[in-house]
Amino acid sequence: MEEAYGPVTIRDGDKVRKIPAIQAVHRAQVALAAKGNGLAQRAFLRIVQGIENERHDLHKELLKSAIEYKEFARDLERKVKLGLIKGDDPNVPRPEDVIINMHTGAVAMMHEDFRGRRLPGGSAHYPTSPFLAPTDPYRTHEGRTPATSHDADG
Repeated sequence: MEEAYGPVTIRDGDKVRKIPAIQAVHRAQVALAAKGNGLAQRAFLRIVQGIENERHDLHKELLKSAIEYKEFARDLERKVKLGLIKGDDPNVPRPEDVIINMHTGAVAMMHEDFRGRRLPGGSAHYPTSPFLAPTDPYRTHEGRTPATSHDADG
């Protein structure tokens, strides 16, 4: 398997550079597909479909985890208020720190310890606003960003 990721030398315009063998093969396959090779087109579409399915599954998992965490955090706050458990850890994100935009599926972590870090799986950043970075841009409604309470025409 090491050979798949080993460097190969390619010509890229006027430059010569090294890239992983798997990337060189992928580039060649895309070039063949673009020229009309049916077999290469089908193989390329299967690869893209697999990647998109994986992204979608990761997005669903992130959304499910965010919803479950909000429920857990609310329950934890309730137990603290009732005196059933002791203390309040400022390092633990509160339910309001996890923002879920149900129109786009965007998930944002507003807690200061998480801002600017990458989400698990590298799918998106913890943005400063959940409406700026949907975790799955292909699943937005007609590419529009949902209205927020800050919009003038509300």
